[in-house]
Amino acid sequence: MTVTERPSPRDAGADDPRENGLATAGATAAGEAAASEVPAGERERLVALRRYRVLDTPPDGALDKIASLAARIFGAPMATVSFVDGDRVWFKAAHGLGGIEQTGREPGLWASAVLHDGPYVVTDAAADPRTAGHPFVRGDLGVRSYAAARITTAEGHGLGTVDVLDVRPRRPTADQLQALQELAALVMDELEARLAALRVVAAERRRRADAERLARTLQRTL
Repeated sequence: MTVTERPSPRDAGADDPRENGLATAGATAAGEAAASEVPAGERERLVALRRYRVLDTPPDGALDKIASLAARIFGAPMATVSFVDGDRVWFKAAHGLGGIEQTGREPGLWASAVLHDGPYVVTDAAADPRTAGHPFVRGDLGVRSYAAARITTAEGHGLGTVDVLDVRPRRPTADQLQALQELAALVMDELEARLAALRVVAAERRRRADAERLARTLQRTL
């Protein structure tokens, strides 16, 4: 299991996600192949992810709260705000993971969820052939169900997910999945606000540098 650790900072629903047009982890063999191969648009997705400069940044209180709220809405022991990099899944915020900071990009959970527009649901991870071998399923965490909503840019690039993990099989309700999508949208808003602030700082630095160059030029001409 590829993980990195850092210091530390159940009611099932009755709705069938397939009846609501939701993606399930074992839907089709074609979906499994897409998760294990390089997805279409992956280069553009990674460019978009790096534009937001979020990978390997310090913990963020607002996103920590979103992860905790997601777990509470689902009555689940674990939740994350994750970003899917080229060869890893990095947890910007995590609730109940015991200090795990990142994992490999094995298909079935995060790596598959980031490819789907709508909610992505695994109701029984141990029984699903796509997720049964995932380290979070067969390892000590014993994940048995997973629900995720994609964090998506205005251009449609999936950066990561807000997701919930449980140690028992379960099917989330439509209301829970809607709440998860709203939390993912809030994360995207946070990223946009952070990027805008970084651009303001960069513009101010350029303005000061230009002013200093102009001052030096004027001094030389006097």
